[in-house]
Amino acid sequence: MRSIPIAVLLALSFASGASAQTGAGDLGSPFGPGVDADRGPASPTVVVSPSDGTPPTARAVPPPSYEGVAVPPPPGVTALYAPRVGLTASSSDVHIPSSIATRLRALDADLQILAARGGGSIVDGVLSMLTGGVSITIGILINGPPSNYLYVYGSVGVVRGILSLALMTNPSSAAIQYSHMSMGTQSEVRARLRYGEAQLDALADMARIGRILDGSLNIAAGLAVLPVYLGPNNFEITSPFDYFVLIGAAISTVSGVITLFSTNEAERRQSAYHELRDRLLSTPEGAEDDAALETLASDETASIQVTPSVAILPGGGFASLSGTF
Repeated sequence: MRSIPIAVLLALSFASGASAQTGAGDLGSPFGPGVDADRGPASPTVVVSPSDGTPPTARAVPPPSYEGVAVPPPPGVTALYAPRVGLTASSSDVHIPSSIATRLRALDADLQILAARGGGSIVDGVLSMLTGGVSITIGILINGPPSNYLYVYGSVGVVRGILSLALMTNPSSAAIQYSHMSMGTQSEVRARLRYGEAQLDALADMARIGRILDGSLNIAAGLAVLPVYLGPNNFEITSPFDYFVLIGAAISTVSGVITLFSTNEAERRQSAYHELRDRLLSTPEGAEDDAALETLASDETASIQVTPSVAILPGGGFASLSGTF
């Protein structure tokens, strides 16, 4: 037999005795397992992760997930991030049909663009009148064949300046007025729609009149030079200045024809809006929406309506009048 060292036997005997004492203390303690009567509560057992050997407190804890949880906004910005309760499309007292809303948006865009492009300018009209006056003055001073040419173009410049001032429009005022009109009632919606249509038509009509007059003046000036300037010379070209006059007359005539048969921005937008309105009104929904708008607006703007009411009770009675204005 192999002999076991005495030191090893003593160590095994001591370990088994300590284990028996610990188990007995846990089972026989009046304070329950894990509590020793002499030493107090036992130290908590640290659980070690079998994967990496580190306790749970030493590992990184994943952040909490807020998915599906309403997180309040930071302090001081509640008004910016807080949801607006009760402000829905159905909460408005006035219902604007889609066809009417489309026409209102088109009018808003047209008036805003025309305002950005600008209308007539007082400076342009004054400069045209001054240029025409200077041309007439020079023609009077030189008192020669070129004076007839200067008289014609000077007179055209003065007339063009006067027409520019007389037909001058200001689209920005109409656009500002339209964009600030309220739509709290059906009558206000109709008033804004009709105002936008009337202003767009007025701007287009004034622009059309100015275009026709300007083109006609250019054609008249170009054609009048021939008999006025070349007539005294039997339509013969006797100097290099005659070519300059003929080239200017040709340019004036061509530009007048182009101006006369072309349309400007206001006219194109008026035509596009009329096509949109006619297309919407040709549908049953668009015609019904327009008729309903007129009917509701007429009911709101009706005259005074008085409704009497009488109530008789056991203890007496009363009478009242209610009306809409």
